[in-house]
Amino acid sequence: MDELATPTLTIEELTTEAMQLLSISLEELYVVLGCQLMGAARPAGVAGLVNHQSAIRNVVESQGKFELSASGAPLRDWVTSFNSMIEELKEDGMRFVAAVAEELSKGLSAKELLELATEITSSSMQIIVVIVAAILKLPRQIEAVSATVAAIFCKSVMTELYA
Repeated sequence: MDELATPTLTIEELTTEAMQLLSISLEELYVVLGCQLMGAARPAGVAGLVNHQSAIRNVVESQGKFELSASGAPLRDWVTSFNSMIEELKEDGMRFVAAVAEELSKGLSAKELLELATEITSSSMQIIVVIVAAILKLPRQIEAVSATVAAIFCKSVMTELYA
């Protein structure tokens, strides 16, 4: 059973993960967060996403490996289903951040932290990840969410700064 347990990451690993996440858009970060939250989601919600994935697979398989229909309707259906799945994940990520926004705002509003978020280094990201982890008080199984939320915080600060 121990081999099935979710591996816990060190603060250094979480920091590295958060730094890597800074290369993607804020919208994509919410999708990443939504994916991470699937582990803590209701089984029926995850099953809905699996149904989307199954529908996509069926469309692709019905087309054959390289055969495309003249109308392109199955491909459009696949794209629509995929986009729907991504949108659901993004909304889940956004709902999570909205649910913890007040706590995050209290813990991350210090002028010094905002300054750290504008010029991110590995050291400053480590500080932000530790603070986010302390604010969120997540179980070890989903502590990696702290890295994603820290990246969302930094990306949001940078977006506001350069908007």
